[in-house]
Amino acid sequence: MENNKGIYIGKNILLLISLSLNFFLMTMIYLSDDEKKLNNSDWFYFSILDKDKNISNVEVMSRGIRNNNPLNIRYSESNKWLGEVKKKHDYDFEEFISVEYGFRAAYKTLMTYRNKYNIKTIEKIIFRFSPPNENDTENIIEKISTMSGIPRDKIIENDEYPIIIKNMAIIESGNSFPIKIIKKGISIK
Repeated sequence: MENNKGIYIGKNILLLISLSLNFFLMTMIYLSDDEKKLNNSDWFYFSILDKDKNISNVEVMSRGIRNNNPLNIRYSESNKWLGEVKKKHDYDFEEFISVEYGFRAAYKTLMTYRNKYNIKTIEKIIFRFSPPNENDTENIIEKISTMSGIPRDKIIENDEYPIIIKNMAIIESGNSFPIKIIKKGISIK
């Protein structure tokens, strides 16, 4: 309805517009968090992958994504990881109920390297995590260093571990995850 004061918009329409704008802005803020190189818009799907449900395209995902284990941590019967699946399908690599638990395990692994073995640089981490008898270790070290912007022989600061894990996941699983998802996994107690 138009009058001499302008255009009248009902409260319900105004509320709907306001909620839509808020939702859009919050989504954009959430997705842009430290993600200058977000290549895959399906990251949320992987975050909630339920190992007990039948998902038709599981076969085409990389092993690390199928297992919610983005760094492809090898299976060990002695490890009792928080969030590991009850019914395993892959007896070579760990499997987790969500990708966040996979990132938690990755962080715990790197913290064991740091605290137990005094391994605190990209060079030493990759040399242990991806040994030359199985991988092109030198190439991986160079890639992680270049991608993270952290020199290969610099001692890694605590706040740099999510960046290292993010880039290791790209190399291991071929997928870029938001830093928020990695930090959420790291924070699981």
